[in-house]
Amino acid sequence: METILTAIVLQWDQAPDRQQLLTAVRTALSPWICKSVQSRPGLLRGIRVGQRMEEMFADSLRYIGSEQVFALSSQQKALIVGLIKQAVEKLDTSEGLIIFTNHRIRSELRALLRKELPNIIVMSESEVHRGFQVEIRAVVDFKDAPIFAGDTEADGVLSF
Repeated sequence: METILTAIVLQWDQAPDRQQLLTAVRTALSPWICKSVQSRPGLLRGIRVGQRMEEMFADSLRYIGSEQVFALSSQQKALIVGLIKQAVEKLDTSEGLIIFTNHRIRSELRALLRKELPNIIVMSESEVHRGFQVEIRAVVDFKDAPIFAGDTEADGVLSF
């Protein structure tokens, strides 16, 4: 509890929105988060969200006051969930997998995956505590920038 309160106090004046406070708290708690999700001592295994997929989130970002809102279309959401779900199913998940992504989209991606992959952990790179190694088992991304005009189907790629 002391760790959480300290992180909030340190960020209170600097963090204008809830998302930044959450990131500060999760970063402060990173030793415990990493320990609870490690595959074996000191090792985190997972899937990395690729740059184009992260850019899709960034391009959909809107601000309402100081709060950030992602405005992904239902087609974009389905594509992202489908590609990540496909990657998770192809990998051995008996040790647990973590989805690694940018801290700005972590909460939104977690909310998006919650229904289809309720037990998956989504972490930002900033939450990986020193002393832990990350083993990326796959990168989920688009081959090309996806087009959603209706006449061209987006193409996904899984790198193993």
